[in-house]
Amino acid sequence: MSASTTAALPSDTVPTADRTGRLALVSTGASIALFTVTGLLGPSVVVLTLPQRAAWRPPYWWDAHPPPSLVVGLALGGLVVGAYGLYLGFRALAAGWRPRPARLVALGVAGVTALTLVPPMTSGDVLMYAAYGRIAELGGDPYHTSPADVAMLGYDPVVAAIERPWQDATSVYGPVGTWLQQAAAWLGAGSTHATVFGLQVTNALAFLAIGCLSLVLAGRDPAARARAALCVLANPILIWAVVAGAHNDAQAVVFAVAALVVVRRSPFAAGLLLGLGGSVKLTVGLYGLALLWSLRRSPRSMVMLCLGSLVTLGGTYVFAGPHVFDRVLMAPSFVSSGTPWRLLFGPLHLFVLPESAARALIGVASAVTTVLLAALLWRALPGPGIRPAEEDGRGDPRPEAVRAAAALCLAWVFTTQYSLPWYDLLGWVPLAGLLASRLDPMVVVRSGMMAMAYVPGRVVELPSGLAFVVDRIRDTVTPLVQFAVLVWLVRWCVRRGDHAGPREDVGMRTRSDGSWSRFGDGPPILLYDGDCAFCTRSVDVLERWTHTRAQLLPWQFADLAAVGTTQARAEREVLWVGQDGRIDGGAQAVARLLLHARGGWSVLGALLRVPPVRWIAHVVYRAIANNRHRLPGGTPACALPAQDRPGGGGL
Repeated sequence: MSASTTAALPSDTVPTADRTGRLALVSTGASIALFTVTGLLGPSVVVLTLPQRAAWRPPYWWDAHPPPSLVVGLALGGLVVGAYGLYLGFRALAAGWRPRPARLVALGVAGVTALTLVPPMTSGDVLMYAAYGRIAELGGDPYHTSPADVAMLGYDPVVAAIERPWQDATSVYGPVGTWLQQAAAWLGAGSTHATVFGLQVTNALAFLAIGCLSLVLAGRDPAARARAALCVLANPILIWAVVAGAHNDAQAVVFAVAALVVVRRSPFAAGLLLGLGGSVKLTVGLYGLALLWSLRRSPRSMVMLCLGSLVTLGGTYVFAGPHVFDRVLMAPSFVSSGTPWRLLFGPLHLFVLPESAARALIGVASAVTTVLLAALLWRALPGPGIRPAEEDGRGDPRPEAVRAAAALCLAWVFTTQYSLPWYDLLGWVPLAGLLASRLDPMVVVRSGMMAMAYVPGRVVELPSGLAFVVDRIRDTVTPLVQFAVLVWLVRWCVRRGDHAGPREDVGMRTRSDGSWSRFGDGPPILLYDGDCAFCTRSVDVLERWTHTRAQLLPWQFADLAAVGTTQARAEREVLWVGQDGRIDGGAQAVARLLLHARGGWSVLGALLRVPPVRWIAHVVYRAIANNRHRLPGGTPACALPAQDRPGGGGL
């Protein structure tokens, strides 16, 4: 919302937005305070135990021995308050609240600092990182040697601190991630307390760098910078999931966001950064796909991006050894608790298929769903809030890269069969670069509920009553909420349809000679062969079933030159004239029609536009078009050129 838009708001709107914004800040601060108190209370079912404590060295805590119900309640309460504050912040920004971005940044930095100075919470993953780093520091190979293997050779306090069920697991992280873990272990000098704190600092700095890079992407517009700060630095859900848990996702994503920042000036440098991110976690490859899409009009830039990625990604894996890549690819593909797939996986492997087959089936379904949702999101996402640079007369790929990254990462986050709360960082960063939309509260609900499902995210003993509540939140409430949010998201994508961005409307009107010509205010058009009985019948069926809002018009009554096509092409295939003037033919014209239809037809339309289904649809369409005179409803005249048909003559 620009300043002029803010000025046009009713006089009582901005004060209301300011009050809502202040409440958002208070809620965010309260959320971070609750998390910090949880950590200060010391080791519990939520807070990790760090052996070899040095009282002068952070992280700090009191040995209060809090009851499980207290710390679980504090953590859940902090997430509820934080999610509410985040929702209020988005509402206030949309209503005209214009906080100083520096205030949001300061709040976020304070929260990150506070949660770095207390012990890690909600997950024992950081103890696993410390163990892998220690194994590497001792000269072992964490991709071959598990913590249990080291324990058989002798006692090591850092390796022994790892929690269930990871004692027998070898590393599945990339070589750069392992080197960072090894550096923390070297600095820790055999102390679990010091090693873990080194990892906490590394992750906190990476998270702060992500927030700063998001502000750089937002440019100088205060509203865009405030949104970027709210989405990342001052996001209490992310601070809890990524910083309080000390997860290395921040180490991977920081390289990917840096690649978005530099790609306009140097695609090769962007590729180098992407490769480094992939050498921590391969999931940042989604950012690579987004950057490739944004550079598709410049083959040279695409090649440079790929070369840069190959140098660092290939170089680090070759240096570490090819077995590292094998281990990363062999990471187990579980169906995690809290995902919508859990609702299907349970009955499937209990009553229908063996567990391995059920996992494989869920994995395929998850991949297909991710592709479909990414296609729907690409149509529906709002435009990027990043202003493109026009220096040197070159186009700026960053706005389109941010939008593509949002479509890919959010689709993956919502539909992958193995999802954890800290994975959401991947989607929040590009979301920060988009304009406000109804997608914002969906992501808040998704991330907040997922974070609640993993309180505590450890294998620990709980009182029976508390265990029942925690288990039901994780295996019943959260999957149901995630499924409901996914349905909400798909319906939003379908309803937005072609209205996701500013486009020129295109329609047809009658000319003086009785034909139809193009004009600038109306729905899109489907042009078909009105002299072909099979085509006419097919179009009638499509219109009756899909309730499309498009105009369905025989090409014989259209001014094809004004539309921008030829009679030869109109005879060969059905044509779709979009609202932006773009013309699609054949199977893609049918796909566009379905995307513009009401109900669930848009999902089928999205599928028809995604390879390899797109290629198969093209072959099937050509086979039908070339043999339409042989199909039910067709006549021999359907195979003739227009001028040779009875009563033909075209235009």
